[in-house]
Amino acid sequence: MWDDYFGFDWYPVQQAAIFGTLGMIFLGLIGMTEGWGFFWMFERIGTFVSAHEEAVIIGVLVIAMGVYQFIRYKGGY
Repeated sequence: MWDDYFGFDWYPVQQAAIFGTLGMIFLGLIGMTEGWGFFWMFERIGTFVSAHEEAVIIGVLVIAMGVYQFIRYKGGY
């Protein structure tokens, strides 16, 4: 998703968003046939996050620091 000449490339981001959305719609339809409801995957993610709050916060901070350092490295700092 990063091009050294042109910087950030939005085409792969667009493709990931489209296929991610289609995947979520597919999982929602499967969940409806199983009796779980359309938004069952978001409920499961919310349950996981609430059960592991500290680990999620630490993971988000580490990933954010890594992204920040990557942007600084690509910017030449």
